[in-house]
Amino acid sequence: VCSSDLWNSTFIRRALEDDPRFAVEYRTRVAPALAAGTPRAQLDAQTLEQTSLLIVGGPGALTPADVALIDRYVRVRGGAVMLLPDGPPPPPVQALVPGAWQEQLLTAPVDVGPLQATELLRASGLPATTTTVAAAGGAPAIVTAPRGRGRLTVVGAMDAWRYRDTNNHEFDGFWSSLAQTLGEGGRALTVRFASAMAEPSARVPFTEIGRAHF
Repeated sequence: VCSSDLWNSTFIRRALEDDPRFAVEYRTRVAPALAAGTPRAQLDAQTLEQTSLLIVGGPGALTPADVALIDRYVRVRGGAVMLLPDGPPPPPVQALVPGAWQEQLLTAPVDVGPLQATELLRASGLPATTTTVAAAGGAPAIVTAPRGRGRLTVVGAMDAWRYRDTNNHEFDGFWSSLAQTLGEGGRALTVRFASAMAEPSARVPFTEIGRAHF
């Protein structure tokens, strides 16, 4: 599920839509009371319960209610969230992200893992449990960290989409690989019983279909 109105998330969505492993729904908020996208893409508890990975572009536009809903999805439901900021995370989004993030604007692109970008967010003061997915100039720029039962990823390569034409295969491949890894960990826990009916207090064999662990 993508909820965004930014170029970076648009091209990430297109990369995932071209990959048959993903079923992508998206919603773009074009005005406070107006949104466009696929019919099933809603930012609500019912939709999130069935969502393995939530990608949020422009998280600064989230309301406090949105942030609370996403926080519960990660911590309690065990879901996976990828935030694509367009600047330093403002309140109330700061409560979600690990560490502190500083903006840096460059005149020439630098490598961020297999990506390139000139508009960066670099992280500092990260918890020891944080994993750096990609760095820029030695500073973490894309990180993932556990949050409750789930996982939250912050992408600081804000304009990586501008340089996708120079390494389109790597651009698409990077996001597909990251989304698959995060989505595997964000799948809902499913319990499948051997029989649909049983006597009260009876013991019934079941199969637990779990999530990937990090």
